[in-house]
Amino acid sequence: MGWSCVVARVVAFFLMLNGVSALTSDIFAAGKSDKEILDNLLKNTRYDKRLLPPVDGVLTVNVSVLLLSLASPDESSLKYEVEFLLQQQWYDPRLRYSNQSHYDYLNAIHHHEDIWLPDTYFIMHGDFKEYSEHSRDPIIPMHFALRIYRNGTINYLMRRHLILSCQGRLNIFPFDDPLCSFALESISYEQSAITYVWKNDEDTLRKSPSLTTLNAYLIQNQTIPCPIKASWRGNYSCLKVDLIFTRDRAFYFTTVFIPGIILVTSSFITFWLEWNAVPARSMIGKIYGWQSNALGLASCITFIYGRSCGWGCL
Repeated sequence: MGWSCVVARVVAFFLMLNGVSALTSDIFAAGKSDKEILDNLLKNTRYDKRLLPPVDGVLTVNVSVLLLSLASPDESSLKYEVEFLLQQQWYDPRLRYSNQSHYDYLNAIHHHEDIWLPDTYFIMHGDFKEYSEHSRDPIIPMHFALRIYRNGTINYLMRRHLILSCQGRLNIFPFDDPLCSFALESISYEQSAITYVWKNDEDTLRKSPSLTTLNAYLIQNQTIPCPIKASWRGNYSCLKVDLIFTRDRAFYFTTVFIPGIILVTSSFITFWLEWNAVPARSMIGKIYGWQSNALGLASCITFIYGRSCGWGCL
């Protein structure tokens, strides 16, 4: 009696698998939309987004970053705005599907809240800059894309805009090179469950062909694992990004240093003039005025010796 019960259960299990496979094939053959296919796939597999993807060992999340824009609103400050695309890729065997038609991947953007996603957050000194005041969640982005491939690979792409507070040496401004850093880490899963790795072992960030910069001159960047250290909340996998910027020193030479040097050195000409050479002394004042007007009021304000520039600024 016991063996017959076991055989009956095994037969029923295989019949159920065949039925699910046939139903899935019928859905693909019927040319349904991505949403309808995913609705059926999640229902038949009894998908539970609260559970980690069932893989052997530790779940690996491959990460890559594509820079879109860099900006520094104020040259004298150490705040830099960085906009980039963050790509995360992992394997979930529960979402594999068999398809021989034109469906290379399924667009799962409408199932964003129904599928397990890594809870990646940013460790940084700064703030988020979102495109809407009503959405400031540091984990859920404003713009994202979610694709599921046939073998169960999931590609999660999000757009982020960070305002980083960087490290520099203002005592040697503008000859310092500010360092901006931020890191990626899971907020709830320790390293024994999830590990983050740079995709294809990339040691630098990728740059978009249309990368735009505004007062931000990136000279070096690197992608490294975070230094291993014990945290009060546990051991978590972490990836770090370092961005090293430089400043437009030519701008300061042409608008501050060179005009200031010329102005100060020319002021010493009066020591070589006779005390009664009134026309020559009055000509020096006119030269100061012409020089200041030629450089403009904005440049005049930035002169180191502003008092000497006062004639032209009035």
